[in-house]
Amino acid sequence: MSSTQHDVDHALAYPEPAPHPNWHRHKRTHRSLSSTQQRHNQEQLLQALSTHRTLAKAS
Repeated sequence: MSSTQHDVDHALAYPEPAPHPNWHRHKRTHRSLSSTQQRHNQEQLLQALSTHRTLAKAS
């Protein structure tokens, strides 16, 4: 006797796991950065861009 697609219900092959709370997207509004925070971030970015770093070679 051969098995056909009608004989097997793939949706019920195993139970669906419960959704994790982090999987849901919440529409949250992000608060703006203060001018002090923006200035700090800009200073950090400029410092990082001006710093020459050498990459360690993988051996």
